[in-house]
Amino acid sequence: TWVRSTDANVEVYTEEPLRVVVRGEALALTGAVDTDRGEYTFLSKRFQITRGSALFIGTTDFNPTVQATAEYHVDQTTGPTNIRVIVAGTVKQPRVSLESDIQPPLTQSELLSFLAFGENTGSLQGAGPSPLTAVAGGNLVNMASARFAGIALGELLNEVQGQAARSLGLDVFNITPGSANPLITGGSGGAASFITNTQLEAGKYISPTTFVSLVIPPGLFASGAKGYRAPPGVTLVHRTNKGYRLETAYTPHYYLESPTLGGQSAAGGGQFGAFLIREWRF
Repeated sequence: TWVRSTDANVEVYTEEPLRVVVRGEALALTGAVDTDRGEYTFLSKRFQITRGSALFIGTTDFNPTVQATAEYHVDQTTGPTNIRVIVAGTVKQPRVSLESDIQPPLTQSELLSFLAFGENTGSLQGAGPSPLTAVAGGNLVNMASARFAGIALGELLNEVQGQAARSLGLDVFNITPGSANPLITGGSGGAASFITNTQLEAGKYISPTTFVSLVIPPGLFASGAKGYRAPPGVTLVHRTNKGYRLETAYTPHYYLESPTLGGQSAAGGGQFGAFLIREWRF
């Protein structure tokens, strides 16, 4: 089943049945609930949950011990990296920390900077050109304002997504707004730019073991940018009772073409992939 809150949408399951005991007017649970799929929103960024568990020890305060790890991919000037948010402790007193696969390890403040701006604090303060100055015309204040406006927009969309998922009977419904990307919008701005840069994702279990999702990529409905449009993406995941999982997907992609004196251009396309995965739990 799926557990939803304003910050998370997580699929949970059990390997063994939970033991439920009625004690007076309260319920006590014993057992473990696991997850390996879901999303957790932090600083308006959508982290993909890779693993997690909640351990109930038979108390009536409904305060299980939780452990969860979620990842967010960041493309920076020195190369791509994954930032992980780690949740530990109990439901009532969780401890949240950040880490990454960058060496040497970064501090918590530097990781927060990556999430907010896509660069570390040293790059933001440097005198040389960076993606921030390229996009914002050298005005860091404008970029910061846009980032924090995006956080506020993300919080608003969380509520819209939850209501839409319930109304449409979906297990997953995501609205991912994008910034003004000239490769997709052809340099246009305003409301039209926001709409054409927005990605939609909808997913649902069509059977207890088969999950299907559809992705409408940014730029699909953009006018004047036919070369930058990518087709919709489709993903199918099927699990068997033998521990096998079949994942097949057609994923939209944007491919940068060779730069010219006239500027950078891109072409839309797709990529097909299929995986057969065997899982062992111990």
